[in-house]
Amino acid sequence: MILRLPLLILFSAVFINFVTAQDQNRDQPSFPNQVGAKVLLLNYGLANNADTLRFTNGFEAFITTGVGDRLNFSIPVRAGVQHVPGRINNQSFLGLDGRLQILFQDREKPWIPYALAGGGVVWENFDSTNIQIPIGVGSNIKLGKNSYLNIELEYRYGLSEDRNNLQLGVGYAYQFNQKEPDRDQDGVPDAIDQCPEKVGTKALSGCPDLDNDGITDDADACPTMPGLEAFAGCPDSDEDGVPDDEDRCPEVAGLTATKGCPDEDLDGVIDSEDECPEERGRVNGCPDKDEDGIADKDDACPDEAGVTEYNGCPARDSDGDGIIDVADECPNEKGSPETKGCPDTDGDGFADLYDSCPELSGEFDGCPDTDQDGLHDAIDECPYLVGTAATNGCPDGAVTQTEATDGSTDTIIENGTLNIAEADRIVLSEAAQNVQFETGSAILKAESFEVLRQIVDILNRYPEYSLSIEGHTDNVGNAQTNLELSEERAKACYEYILSKGVVADRLYYQGLGETTPIDTNTTRVGRSMNRRVEFVLK
Repeated sequence: MILRLPLLILFSAVFINFVTAQDQNRDQPSFPNQVGAKVLLLNYGLANNADTLRFTNGFEAFITTGVGDRLNFSIPVRAGVQHVPGRINNQSFLGLDGRLQILFQDREKPWIPYALAGGGVVWENFDSTNIQIPIGVGSNIKLGKNSYLNIELEYRYGLSEDRNNLQLGVGYAYQFNQKEPDRDQDGVPDAIDQCPEKVGTKALSGCPDLDNDGITDDADACPTMPGLEAFAGCPDSDEDGVPDDEDRCPEVAGLTATKGCPDEDLDGVIDSEDECPEERGRVNGCPDKDEDGIADKDDACPDEAGVTEYNGCPARDSDGDGIIDVADECPNEKGSPETKGCPDTDGDGFADLYDSCPELSGEFDGCPDTDQDGLHDAIDECPYLVGTAATNGCPDGAVTQTEATDGSTDTIIENGTLNIAEADRIVLSEAAQNVQFETGSAILKAESFEVLRQIVDILNRYPEYSLSIEGHTDNVGNAQTNLELSEERAKACYEYILSKGVVADRLYYQGLGETTPIDTNTTRVGRSMNRRVEFVLK
């Protein structure tokens, strides 16, 4: 059992040295070497239960070298006199050991305790030898820069009979190659290390520089990104004189006044947020001639100051029906609030402007349904014969035609096959530009309602068809914001048509944002064409 303990200590010391060596910085100075000597006090009696044996004296000279951060290897040579049980007293001996010392403190500390273990050979009177295994504790106590008081207490296990002994040594050690203190182990001694608690580089006096831009982390405002000294270590990717962490447009060169973003017309509104990037203005970057706070492009009366409620126009009531012109769909004809300012000749609640039968009272778009087949007379090709929607109100197999405005005829139903009249195709095609919204929102302008009502009429004429509503924008502004706006606008049209009685399963809407332009986005006209809502019968 006594033999296993020193062997275990030896194995642990070798393992610690191996692990420590893996992390050792090759730039560190060599580990310190020591030479020293001490007087010994030995006793073989206490260790072998022989009370009659006295203490004897000896001398030891040793050399020690560091082999790890907290590991030393020592070779002591011992000589002296020993009393051994069953032998003649005062016999001389000479010993040579090899020992490992495991340090419990850093080498720069003033007091460095350690544990020791090893093995050695002892020659007695130069006529016999035995092997001894020393284990024990010791300490180096600093006396000066390189001077130490060395004290060791050992139990030496002898492999031969009656050779166990105790040894106390006190002496002096001188240390060469004294390693300067380096708490962070970065190769820069604490005396000149400006950041002694952080691993750094020699070039920066021991301070860290995570992004290797030559600026210490504590002085670097952007420690993880290589940058310039002029910007406290932060980069300027677009080289516009505004550091990236302050640059709202770090990938595009801009102006200091606009925090690094471009402003082509120099009106103080950056191009990505300027609805009129080529014209100076104060309202979202757009001009406002009448200074009513509504940009000219959205102002129905750009030369006359008005209010937002009336799209920039002043409050006027030309026909005197109590409804302001901008809210009056028939500003020059008296009407009622129920019909939005328009007359209703037949009094059926449908304004003449939108009444398919303005002189006949009816419940279906202002028309009656004489044959009660679900299609009112204005769209029923056979208003006195019960038919189906698939045949435009006529019995199966009927052939009917409708007269176009130019005097020609467009076939609507032919042998039960549904076609779309050219006039209706034109309405759907032009609706893309005719349906308008308030700037930057999904609020429909008043002039859009007539177009949407015409689309409702078309859907009613072709009940077998479904309608796809697709919203589009130009590329001004954020792409995600544009995508959301295009979908909101398509939805606004969808909800209006749905409110007019068209069933939901015939309608579909989606927003495509700026992904499918039909014209260039580099001109004002081109961007206007790209801001659209398309209506496709399927």
